[in-house]
Amino acid sequence: MANPTNVFSALRPEWILDTEGVGYDNEFWCIVDFFLLHSLCDGQSWKNNNLHDTYLWKRYPWQSASYLKDKITRAIWGGDIPRLYMAETRALLQNKINGRDLDDDFYMNVHLQRAGYVKTSKGKNNDNIIMSLFYHIRNALAHGRYGFVPVSDNDYMIFLEDGDAHADTFEVTARIAITKRSLLAIRDVIINGPEEEPDYSLEVIESIRRGCNTKSQIITDLDISEKEWDKTTTRLKAEGRIRYTNNRKWELL
Repeated sequence: MANPTNVFSALRPEWILDTEGVGYDNEFWCIVDFFLLHSLCDGQSWKNNNLHDTYLWKRYPWQSASYLKDKITRAIWGGDIPRLYMAETRALLQNKINGRDLDDDFYMNVHLQRAGYVKTSKGKNNDNIIMSLFYHIRNALAHGRYGFVPVSDNDYMIFLEDGDAHADTFEVTARIAITKRSLLAIRDVIINGPEEEPDYSLEVIESIRRGCNTKSQIITDLDISEKEWDKTTTRLKAEGRIRYTNNRKWELL
C-alpha cells in the first residue's frame, strides 16, 4: 500500500500526447541517443557510456562540486541558483516539490526550468543529485512520458515524469522541466571532457580522512592507477598537505 504522502498523477495525462510538428527534430534524437541509448547511469543500457572510461572525467567526479556538478548546473541555469530538489524517499517527494511549480499542472509553466525527484538507489554510482537526475530523464524518455512546449523559434521546454504505473493512477518519482537547449548543453559539457588532466588531491585527502592510510587501501578506495597515485601524492607532499610516517602510514598535516 502506497504511503499517502507519495505523489500521484493521472495515468495518461494530456500533456504527454504528441503535438504534430513539435519536438521531434534532429537535436531531440541527439538527446535520446545521449541520455537514453548511451545512458551514463550504471545498469540502464548495454550501450552505457561511462563518464571516466568514455569521456575521461574522474572515476568519482562528484566529490568536488566545482569539478563537474557546477559545470552542469551552469549549463542549465547560468549564474542562477539551480532548481534541483532531490528527496531521499518517495514519501518525502511531496515536501520537496511543494511551492516549486512541480504539481500536476507543472507543464503550465514554460519559463522556469526545475526538477523534483527521488534519489535512486539503483546502480553503484547513480545516487547523487546529478546522476539521479540523469536516471529519471532516461526513464521518462524510455517510457514515452514526456511532452514539448515551444519557447522560441529553435527551442522548447521538455516536461518529463518518471514513476510507476498502477491500475488507475501513476506514482511519480520525478517531475522535470528542462529545455532542449539545456540538455544539449549538458551533453556538450560531458562529451568535451575535463579542461585539464584530472587532479585527485581532494579524493586522496578525503580517503585518508575516512581512515585509509596505506597506499593499497587508498588506491583501492578511489580506484585510481599507480600513475595517478604517484602524481597526486608527490604534489600533496610538496604542498605540505600529507606525509608518510615512520610506521608506513599516510596522514594529513
